[in-house]
Amino acid sequence: RAGSRHDAAPPPPTRREAVAVGSGAEAGGVLAVDCEMVGVGASGLPSKLASVCVVNEAEEVVYFSYCRPPCAVTDYRTRWSGVTAPMLATAPPFEAVSREVSALLKGKVVVGHDLQHDFAALGFGHPRRLVRDTARGLPSLLGTRAGRPRKLRHLAAEFLQWRIQEGCHSPEEDAAAAMRLYRRFRPQFELAVARAEERREEARRRRAAAAEAGDDGEGAEWGESDQVGPVGGAGEASGAGSSSEPGGSSTSEHSLCENLSSAVGRRGRGAAHTSAIDGIDID
Repeated sequence: RAGSRHDAAPPPPTRREAVAVGSGAEAGGVLAVDCEMVGVGASGLPSKLASVCVVNEAEEVVYFSYCRPPCAVTDYRTRWSGVTAPMLATAPPFEAVSREVSALLKGKVVVGHDLQHDFAALGFGHPRRLVRDTARGLPSLLGTRAGRPRKLRHLAAEFLQWRIQEGCHSPEEDAAAAMRLYRRFRPQFELAVARAEERREEARRRRAAAAEAGDDGEGAEWGESDQVGPVGGAGEASGAGSSSEPGGSSTSEHSLCENLSSAVGRRGRGAAHTSAIDGIDID
């Protein structure tokens, strides 16, 4: 029966050292990634990376790590993330995790669900031609009637007969579900990517022609960008020390953390904190 292997999926490793890059399962050319986030700042709404899992096409974990955010955590979102304070207390810092995952994903086809959020949390982007997004890649097949993204658990139940996210989210389970959806609809995904790449290539030609003619292209529709996530793809940062560099020290990141810390301090340490995200159905 489809999905039976993961009906009772084991929890991800509890220690970062349980799975290391380059050991255990082979990565291969196609990888699926899923991240869990925690909230920072006075509202707890801004998200920071708390854990990340990468699986291969056989749904074997090739990387897992908890991550210590650069900002003080004000909402662990344990109800969804399964993350608690002790899990992050001795976790590696964000810069190290971002650098490791960036190196692992470089040049690979990356599968996931609504990956723009995962790449934003990881702090780097990935070439759009190498992204297979189960939330946005096939809107006519996997989207709503209006073409909007559907939740991963709904897609898993309908197309894989697999009930996921019953309780805390497991990044291993979510990454495996996205990978299984991709494998089921691989021809459709690859055709959609090829057509999208043709459109981007046409947009690049029009942009180049406009520039050659001295037209700045203001108001023109150039289509999608070539990147999913922050500028500076996995292992392809634009410059040392820039905010887009995977694992780099981002000035804007630290400034944001300082501003958030100040906001929390103004609230007062004794103030009760109720997260505005409570009740929102994530993923």
